[in-house]
Amino acid sequence: MNFPFLNVTDGISDLWAIGVITYFLLCGYTPFDRDSNLEEMQAILDADYKFAPVEYWRGVSEHGALVVHLPEPYV
Repeated sequence: MNFPFLNVTDGISDLWAIGVITYFLLCGYTPFDRDSNLEEMQAILDADYKFAPVEYWRGVSEHGALVVHLPEPYV
């Protein structure tokens, strides 16, 4: 993919997108979910995401947790 406005052409954005999609598939919401588009964009730029709320991650298998590197309390 070529995103000239991000100056990214080496496939890193593809891997990032796979991570976001995997996060969504495992817990049911996006990692950067915020109240407004502006807040969501800022969270993306800051890579500000959490594995919360905990109840959304309790049903994730150990293998699934390894894919997104969940911190110890959630495994």
